[in-house]
Amino acid sequence: MSKSLSILVLVILVAFASSMLAADARTLPATFDFTQPDIAEGWEVVQPEGASVAAKDNFLILECPADRHAGVKHKLGVDDVTVTARIHDAATIYLLWDDKNFVGAGKISPTPFARFHSVDSRDGKISDVDHTGCFGSAAHLIRVQLGDDCIRFQYANGDGEQKWRTLRTIERTAEYAGAPQWVVVGKNLGISKDAAMLVNTDSVGRGNRGLLAKVEIAE
Repeated sequence: MSKSLSILVLVILVAFASSMLAADARTLPATFDFTQPDIAEGWEVVQPEGASVAAKDNFLILECPADRHAGVKHKLGVDDVTVTARIHDAATIYLLWDDKNFVGAGKISPTPFARFHSVDSRDGKISDVDHTGCFGSAAHLIRVQLGDDCIRFQYANGDGEQKWRTLRTIERTAEYAGAPQWVVVGKNLGISKDAAMLVNTDSVGRGNRGLLAKVEIAE
């Protein structure tokens, strides 16, 4: 290949790479609508045996017993993001670095009434916190914010005045370095039959169901 042709190829490759970076930059902020008959583009269904993920009645409905998991996931690969989900009933939004390192916030049903909930897993060691009570069937906005040195879990009412309230803030330790690989919205990520955080009442009534309406990802 001649020198001039090599330079031409290099220029084309650089231009192509620049256009791809520009295209990636335009993807955020991104909004995904789950009120449609089809699951939003780019999301993969996580539906083991005994679980159900279905678009129905203007929601994505996630159902599973307490010792199973279910949901949808989307590639992320971007750091310092804020991810927000509009949910009803018992569902959680997670940011996942790998199977052993993830964080999440949402709603669970440890009693006949729902509570806000947050979870962090470091090298497979799960720490979860049940926060203030709430109406499970009501719409809430749940978000996880990645900062340089901390991770923040927040909620707001889904309808009416939207005042963000912080559930808790944790240190962003080495396990959470770099960009999360996945955004996951679902139920019971990291839970197994012998998990310390297993909540049996999550398997009955509204506790075994989560409704997802929308996900927003922003830098």
